[in-house]
Amino acid sequence: MNMVSSSDNDACSPKLNSSDVFFEFGSSSVLRSNKNDASDDVEEAALDDDWDSVNQNFEQDPELMTKQINHLGETPLIIAVGTNLSHRFVQNLVEHIVTVGDADELWVTSYGGSNALHNVAKVGNTIDAKLLVVQNLDMTRDQNHDGYTPLALVVFHGNQETLDYLLTVTMDLVPEEKGSSLYTVV
Repeated sequence: MNMVSSSDNDACSPKLNSSDVFFEFGSSSVLRSNKNDASDDVEEAALDDDWDSVNQNFEQDPELMTKQINHLGETPLIIAVGTNLSHRFVQNLVEHIVTVGDADELWVTSYGGSNALHNVAKVGNTIDAKLLVVQNLDMTRDQNHDGYTPLALVVFHGNQETLDYLLTVTMDLVPEEKGSSLYTVV
């Protein structure tokens, strides 16, 4: 067994402040400063449906609208749709992202490979599903790192209303065999 002395290990270790937080994801690790900055303000606003408090931040730094801002690598959009309450925030954010010409950035994924539509499916957020599907219908077939599409996740989580909506807009995209769809079992 090869032992490393603490003095040898110190040279390779990052210098940590008392406000730093260390997260581990399987074989990956993330060191995030726990200081309050614009990303923290945006995350809080996304959770609280408080567009007005961060609108100016987005005007000054448009990249912040699609930046991964928390320890899970989630964007403001992924966070907001996951609340199933921040609908005004989501609507304003989607409009601003599209207006600046970054519609493809709506689909930035978290570290787990989930985009905003995956989170919509998990929580049954039909209101925001309608906003997102209009931007890119094909995203209903996008797989996260575990191989799940938004359609599979909405079934798994038993969100019937969101499933019904997604099926109405994706019927030609759903794989069927002998006239029966595995997505209508819920």
